[in-house]
Amino acid sequence: MSCTNAQPADGLEGLTARILDHLNRADEDRDTMKSILSEIKDFTGFQAVGLRLIDGDDFPYYVTHGFPDEFVDAETSLCSRDKEGKILRDSSGRPLLDCMCGTIIRGEIDPEQTFFTKGGSFWSNCTTELLASSTEEDLQGRTRNRCNEGYESVALIPLRSGSRRVGLLQFNDRRRDRFTSEFIELFERLGTSIGIALAQRQARLKLARQAVELQSSNKELQQFAYIASHDLQEPLRMISYFTRLLDGKLRGKQDEETDDALEFIVDAAERMQRLVRDLLNFSRVGTKPKMAEKVDMEDVVNRAATNLALSVRESGACLSVESLPTVLADETQLIQLLQNLISNAIKFRGDEAPRIRIAAERLEDDWVFSVADNGVGIPPKHLDSVFEIFRRLHANSQVPGAGIGLATCKRIVERHGGRIWVESEAAAGSTFKFALPVD
Repeated sequence: MSCTNAQPADGLEGLTARILDHLNRADEDRDTMKSILSEIKDFTGFQAVGLRLIDGDDFPYYVTHGFPDEFVDAETSLCSRDKEGKILRDSSGRPLLDCMCGTIIRGEIDPEQTFFTKGGSFWSNCTTELLASSTEEDLQGRTRNRCNEGYESVALIPLRSGSRRVGLLQFNDRRRDRFTSEFIELFERLGTSIGIALAQRQARLKLARQAVELQSSNKELQQFAYIASHDLQEPLRMISYFTRLLDGKLRGKQDEETDDALEFIVDAAERMQRLVRDLLNFSRVGTKPKMAEKVDMEDVVNRAATNLALSVRESGACLSVESLPTVLADETQLIQLLQNLISNAIKFRGDEAPRIRIAAERLEDDWVFSVADNGVGIPPKHLDSVFEIFRRLHANSQVPGAGIGLATCKRIVERHGGRIWVESEAAAGSTFKFALPVD
């Protein structure tokens, strides 16, 4: 198609739709751009078409069609460099970009010059005459004049997303008079559409890469926490054992200060063991494969209560369990979840014996379970932060713990596609609720 004897608008809408479809559905960037460039070249009939995309400080050719390889190799970088190859920068730290392509990408044009447009593009139907009659000041920058080596008709269209330039579309032809102002205006609109789509695509790809990197990082952190916690258990066991042994042999036979020091060491070792054990449990939630099966939640509560039988008996706690449903889940982790919640209700009790009520109700596509107690409650300002790892609202001397239990609960529930929250007021008891999908 010749742009001087045909109307680009006739098929530009269809071309734009096809290009946007490429950008929205393709997986491989370079293959996508090759397809786009092929579509544009076939549509316009130009001899050479190029696409530059931002890459760090530079805007190299990403794909080209019709340009000689030696031209692409020589012209791909736009950055000005010193003798040592370092990129030159302006007073604000931005890289200095050479040639007319750099001028268009920088957006530093004079629209009063006829070869620039108000839309920020450059075009010429006879570059030989243009360069002979213009100065570098007219052209707004230092040109290399490579496009003049056989190419008479040249157009450079910026690809923009808002005020940000993400690339440039280049048309070259050895024939003169290949452009019209109408063609340039139409392709400026196309350039804006491509620029917005490219920016959105780049953002999606960046987000996808970050998600993969984050998943990998989280996996490594989980493995590290698991290994570190596991390997710490044995030396801590030895420290605790021999400290108790020393305490048993020396207590009462030394001065009071020595007895206090031994007691402090024993207490610190036991707290460290609890911390390591809780951290190990927390890391296992993410590393252990999920075994989904039908789980009777009444059985889960009974097993959790059995594991806490000593604490229940010593505290005089009364557990009330209503009819509970069956869910599709990892039974071991749900036992850990209920055990943590019941244990919290016992630990953070008030003056009265703990009364713990466990119930469930169906709300649309979720089973919402509740563990209510008559304990000390939680101030409203801490209702969200209690699920953060290592978050404690009480000193260890008041209530022992590492601040990992509720974080583990949150991790278990979210791993099952649910959510967990707490309703409470200070000195008025707490109700922990978690929602799990109906089978």
